[in-house]
Amino acid sequence: MESNIHWRRDPDDFYSDWKVIVGLQDKDGEENKEEKDTATYNVHRVFLSGKSKFFETQFTTKVGKETEFSTTRLFLPEGACEAFPLFLNFIYSGGFASDDAVLDSDKVIALHHLSDRLLVPSLKEATMKKMKHDMKGPDDAVGYCMKALGYGGMEEILDY
Repeated sequence: MESNIHWRRDPDDFYSDWKVIVGLQDKDGEENKEEKDTATYNVHRVFLSGKSKFFETQFTTKVGKETEFSTTRLFLPEGACEAFPLFLNFIYSGGFASDDAVLDSDKVIALHHLSDRLLVPSLKEATMKKMKHDMKGPDDAVGYCMKALGYGGMEEILDY
């Protein structure tokens, strides 16, 4: 039986109390002022704060415009923007949902980046487990490392 509370449901009918606006970052990792495309996700603080130290801190810090408007603005690399719905699925379900698309290496690396940026240890552990499972040989490891470079690092992947 599906819970009544989910980020995909109508926010007015299903008790959403926060918005996350996700946009593409520029080459310096800041808001891309040229890019007007953003996605808005209506979420529930109780779910996000229970899994993410980033959101827990944001929800308990009562300063700034974001708190006043119950909104978080995130500017992310393109792959992480695309993977954000998978991130929310993980947060709400505690794992990778069965209706999520097959997690290819691009999505796994993007989710790993989100786990670092938004401080979600359980997602980090799940992405590392998936990478370990997928790495059958040196070519697979090199592929993951090359994709991780696009997010600025690959140290953990090399340690695996």
